[in-house]
Amino acid sequence: MTVASDTAVERPTTSPRPSLLRAESRRFIHRRFIQILLAGVLVGSATAAIIMSFQFAKTTPELLAQAKQQQEAAVAEQNGYRADCVKMLAPTANAEEACGPLATVNDYGDVTNFLPKHPYVFATGMPDLAVGVGAVVACIAFLVGATWVGAEWSSKSMVALLFWEPRRVRVIAAKLGTLVAAMAVLAAVVQLSWTAVGRLLGSARGTTGVPVDFWGELLATQGRIVLLVVLAALAGFALANLVRNTGAALGIAFVVLAMVESAVRALEPSWQQWLFTDNAMALVLPQGYTIRYLQDTSFNGEPTEIFLSHWHGGLFLGGTVGVALILGTWLFRRRDLT
Repeated sequence: MTVASDTAVERPTTSPRPSLLRAESRRFIHRRFIQILLAGVLVGSATAAIIMSFQFAKTTPELLAQAKQQQEAAVAEQNGYRADCVKMLAPTANAEEACGPLATVNDYGDVTNFLPKHPYVFATGMPDLAVGVGAVVACIAFLVGATWVGAEWSSKSMVALLFWEPRRVRVIAAKLGTLVAAMAVLAAVVQLSWTAVGRLLGSARGTTGVPVDFWGELLATQGRIVLLVVLAALAGFALANLVRNTGAALGIAFVVLAMVESAVRALEPSWQQWLFTDNAMALVLPQGYTIRYLQDTSFNGEPTEIFLSHWHGGLFLGGTVGVALILGTWLFRRRDLT
């Protein structure tokens, strides 16, 4: 006769599988090269803000009075030269034609041109500042995207990663999701930070008054800049994934942007509407981008104009990057990794 044991048989438990997206996020954060780049962005931004603070100054009545005196002195000096010129002319000569008309203050523009430092006008300076900073961050994002997957190929760690997660499309999706989230946050933080810097600069070194529709247009521009940064990161990722090397991806990008596009502008300017840099400007500039060039058929030498809207720039860049990503993912699924 057997006695049944009251003790339940314990079944071995298995620990839950770590999240691939979480693992990729940690790998991204701890990547040494990316940390160095982000530190460079922080140091560069702080340095640029300090330098800008010394380039502008508030306008005071005393400074305006000094600028007015300098303007009048310049007019007097120019008229002095004209007087010497008139003395040397023959009595029958036309002084107006030979020595020019008398100079006036209107010939020297606004009196603020004679200020030692101009005030920083937040309403006009901030949109240009946002675009300039966005262009720099987009270049950094391309480098981050390229090294994010290029380092995997160079170090052969991609093969080890696929032993842990053999579903290749899922691996690519996790890497892309991590990259998009990180670059979108970076671009947004940089834009917000520089908006605060511009506001402080206007308060301390200029003016902060803005028109009624300023903030809506600025936020729309900054939103498109964030999109450009994300697209640049995806472009770097797609190119490095195709050629399996970060250096090769950067070399190809340099050849296309610096050499091929320059040749197109010189030889076939009508094709500029299909260049990456022109479409990037069309995407982020507040009023789109107008290409102007002269050609043999231009009437009376007037330039031909091609207007690129925000939609044109966004669809061209997004479509090109999308095709590159799809092709790279398809090859990643099919090709041998050894």
